[in-house]
Amino acid sequence: MRRCALIVLALLALASAAAAVAATPRATPAGFRRHELGAGLSVALPIGWQVVGQRDAGSPGVLQALRRLDSSFAAPVSALAQPDSPLKLFSFDRAFWHHHPTTGMLLQATTTRPGPYRRWSATMAAQLRRAPGRVGPVGQRRVRLAAGAALRAVYRTSTHDTVTLYAVAGREGIWTLVFRTPSGHAAALSKTFARAAGTLVLPVTKPPGTPGA
Repeated sequence: MRRCALIVLALLALASAAAAVAATPRATPAGFRRHELGAGLSVALPIGWQVVGQRDAGSPGVLQALRRLDSSFAAPVSALAQPDSPLKLFSFDRAFWHHHPTTGMLLQATTTRPGPYRRWSATMAAQLRRAPGRVGPVGQRRVRLAAGAALRAVYRTSTHDTVTLYAVAGREGIWTLVFRTPSGHAAALSKTFARAAGTLVLPVTKPPGTPGA
């Protein structure tokens, strides 16, 4: 679980810069589009969002174009382009809120069997309390997603953003869906984030780009 802690902290730093088998997917909500990422891994996000996959991130000019939109996009897109990256998807709402972006990331926090919920969720919650730039408390509770029992955590940052994270254990480790939005816009997007998390389908085999795949 020490490796889990290190990976989680590294991936939360990126956000600051910017089940045994797969569950049966819920119907994609109206206004959302499902994105297939290989090996059965998929998630649906609002149609108005731009989605960048691992192949996109490695294409010439993509990093430069996204950096021009917002400098905070550079770190997660660069990470996404790396071989064996735990980050599988980066996305953002094309409509910025007062010139500040809302982003979403899907990543694999660990690559080993996580054990029971009470153990891995406690470890995850402890690491969130050490998240880079966090201010104030971390709100957390257990929720039920199509993919299984999940930890939902919310906290604010020193840059006046709010991070909303959903973590769920799968066959090949813990998967996390992380949203970041300006705090003044967070309440309005809370249901959107929950609906997206409810569409997450975990892989039945190791997805492309996973060590050992």
